[in-house]
Amino acid sequence: MPRPTSPLLRKQLIEAAIELFIEKGFNQVTTRDLAERAGLSRSHLYLYFSDWKELQKAAFTEFASQELANVDDILAIEDKHDAVLSLIICLLPAKQDTSWKLWIDLWNAAQHDEEMARLYIERQQKWPNVLASLLDAGQQNGVFSLTQPARSARQIVALLNGYADLLRLDENLREETISELLEGVDLLIKPDRSFQNAVATVAAGLDK
Repeated sequence: MPRPTSPLLRKQLIEAAIELFIEKGFNQVTTRDLAERAGLSRSHLYLYFSDWKELQKAAFTEFASQELANVDDILAIEDKHDAVLSLIICLLPAKQDTSWKLWIDLWNAAQHDEEMARLYIERQQKWPNVLASLLDAGQQNGVFSLTQPARSARQIVALLNGYADLLRLDENLREETISELLEGVDLLIKPDRSFQNAVATVAAGLDK
C-alpha cells in the first residue's frame, strides 16, 4: 500500500530545492543536500517525485512563478510609462542578485533537455507578453508611438537581457549601461516622456 503524501511536505521540498539551487547552482545540489535542508529523509524525495529531474522541473516552475509574482501590481499601474519603467527595474539584476545566476543555470540546463527548454521558453515568454500588453495600452492612450507592441516588447526584452549581462559583470558600468538601455527603449517606442531621464530612478530601484 503506497505511503500517504502531503502537499505541505512537497512544497517544503520544492522551496528547499530553490534555496539550494540559488546558493550552490542548479547542477551542484545533491539529494543529501536537499534532504538535510528540508529536514526530511532522502526517501521522501522519491515519495513526491519520480526522479531528481522531475524535482528540478517542479522547482524551476515554482521559482519562475515567484519571479512573476509582482506582475499583477505592475499591470495595475495606471500610467503605462511608469508601468514600463517599473517592469524595466524588475527585469534588470539588482546588486548581488542571486536569482539571475539561477536563470543562467536554468538556461544552460535547457540546452541539454528538451522538456526543460520548453519550460524555460514558456516561462520567459511571460515577460515580453506582459510588456506587450503595457505597450499596447500605452499606444492606445497616446503614451507610446509604435505599431507592433509584441515586436517592440521582444526587442526591449532582448536589450534588457543584453545589458543585464554587462551589469552583472561590472558594477562600475551601471550608470552608462542604464543610460544606453533607456536610450534604446526611447528609440523603439517613442514615449511622450523620455525614459532616459529616469536613469537615477532605475539605479535607485536596483539598489532596493
